[in-house]
Amino acid sequence: MSKRAQELSSPTTRFWRRIGNKITAPFKALSEDQRFWIGFALLCLITTFLINNPFQHDSGGPVYKEGDIARETIISPADIYFVDTEETERTRAFAREAVVPIFAYEPKRPDEAVQSFRSAWEHLQRKAEPSPGAANRTNSNTRAEAKWTGLGGPELGKVFGSRTFSRNELDAVERILRENTSGDIYADQDRPFLENEIKIVDRQKPTELRRAQNAAMTMVAVSDARQQLKDQVSGIRSLSPKEADAFVAALSPLIQPSLIYDSAATEDERHQAAQGVQPLAIELKRGDRVVDDGQRITHALVS
Repeated sequence: MSKRAQELSSPTTRFWRRIGNKITAPFKALSEDQRFWIGFALLCLITTFLINNPFQHDSGGPVYKEGDIARETIISPADIYFVDTEETERTRAFAREAVVPIFAYEPKRPDEAVQSFRSAWEHLQRKAEPSPGAANRTNSNTRAEAKWTGLGGPELGKVFGSRTFSRNELDAVERILRENTSGDIYADQDRPFLENEIKIVDRQKPTELRRAQNAAMTMVAVSDARQQLKDQVSGIRSLSPKEADAFVAALSPLIQPSLIYDSAATEDERHQAAQGVQPLAIELKRGDRVVDDGQRITHALVS
């Protein structure tokens, strides 16, 4: 009957039955005590893996992220030492931003501008003096041939040589030039650096520093200084419009920034400030309290 039941079973069933017989054959040869202790050892091994699985790193405790509130007191399980690189970089960035822009001050700008104009004017007067062989020429024709060596172009010599300007006119022109080249004048492109506080270093006295708040509100841009010079020169009544325009063309380029943004010095000081920030090291001993129950989790605790 058993043989007939085997013949009626499917080939797959017979295949697995043969495999099972081969696997259980060694155990059938064991005694009942041996089977018991082997089964007991397997049960203990399985129970051990269920209680403490060495391949599973999750301790089963709560997983926190930055900003969460701790639901229990957390104790350091071992000695821990690490450097919080992200917080260190953030602190260094703050140190860089705390360094204000540095400007170099040129106190001799007014003297240099007036001296440059005087030198060009005196050169024009010397060239305009009639030579011995040109005594039969008129003074005006001789002066008109002189060329202007200052800023604004050589064609200005025809206007400046067309007549003799009085000492009062020249004094007024020089006074206007000195007034508009004096004080704190900055280049228009440097205005973004003047919105807050700046540090000013006098190139003649490097040890003397001064600071200025809201410098853009108290200082003058080059474009504004040149416009003011134009308005004042045009206000000299003895000058014709053509003569006033000629003086403006010659004097405006002489107005240069007396405050110059020193990008190299600023970047060097910012670099030193950032390098002066020590890496933020976090050290915990085994058993140290990391965070109390109800305390907010910070970035350093989850990094």
